[in-house]
Amino acid sequence: MHETVRHNVGSCTQEFHEAAFPQIAHADQERAARLVVKVAFMIDYASKDGFSVQDDANFPVKWQPVQTFVDFIESTFPHDASSPVPPRAFTGDRGLKAWKLKARYATGIVPTNDLVQHLLYDRRTRTLSVFHQTAWLKAQIRHSAGQSLAAPAQTGIQSGTLPAQLLVETLLSIYYALFPLSVDKRSLKLARSLVHHPAAGARFDPNLLVDDGLVRDLPDDADDFQFVYWAERLCRLQVVVANPRPPTGSCPGSRDTRPSATR
Repeated sequence: MHETVRHNVGSCTQEFHEAAFPQIAHADQERAARLVVKVAFMIDYASKDGFSVQDDANFPVKWQPVQTFVDFIESTFPHDASSPVPPRAFTGDRGLKAWKLKARYATGIVPTNDLVQHLLYDRRTRTLSVFHQTAWLKAQIRHSAGQSLAAPAQTGIQSGTLPAQLLVETLLSIYYALFPLSVDKRSLKLARSLVHHPAAGARFDPNLLVDDGLVRDLPDDADDFQFVYWAERLCRLQVVVANPRPPTGSCPGSRDTRPSATR
């Protein structure tokens, strides 16, 4: 399935459908393409078709006819390199631990298979969506370990992965901010309950309980690694924690200048 996407990264939607599935009826090409992208990259590129309300500028999404697949990925996961946030601003914020969000702010922690939904907080339902397919995530990071974190999206997609920086930030947000399993017993307890949740739709990947650390090497100079993909949503979550009313102001942790991945 990765090959189908890799060989058509420069194609627009219709070109992609016809090149990837020439023997499938036109009416079924969209369904097949959507499934392939879901399996290969854990992205629902037509989530806008199923969501009538948009709470976030980047969710739900729709791969537009005029966009190439690379263009779609870049617009779906925008990164603000001009306003990076050091990891310590999030990994050092104890208020972001999932168990605290649940216990103190009545926030439901719900799994999502769609990476675009990761860290999306819904004020109406008081739920935080967390990408839970950690086995897939770690495999992607290992596969992209030889890529520079600064490599463009096209580099990753052509090798079968999402951008390396995006993958690492996702891992850090899970294991070093929300679920610091190795240093926090309550985080481990909640993770176990989510993995064994009685409702299948609310159940997390059992691999969540396997903390493999960073999986790949990061730059020796801590200043060289900053959050540029998930910083906005994490900042928004910090504001929710600081003030449950509609968020205003800047990210509470943005002034922390101690980049670190320590838990």
